[in-house]
Amino acid sequence: MAYYRAGWTQEHIHLLNSVNSRHHFWRQVSVNFIDLCVLEWCKLFAGKKDKHHWRNVVTDPETFKAKLLHCLGLEEGQF
Repeated sequence: MAYYRAGWTQEHIHLLNSVNSRHHFWRQVSVNFIDLCVLEWCKLFAGKKDKHHWRNVVTDPETFKAKLLHCLGLEEGQF
């Protein structure tokens, strides 16, 4: 996500908004970063019995979940 956000800074935005064909590469890279974020999010939050589910990765699941919900601004039912 950090790489995606870096691409949208004022310093680099011209690479994404240009109609120049050589800039297609940078647009594709930007999309690929979002794709990776979605895939990793799914690994962590989709299948409760999967190897990479967040409860199997963190050392204190209850504290992690409370902080996650707080950061997302969600109640447990919304999550």
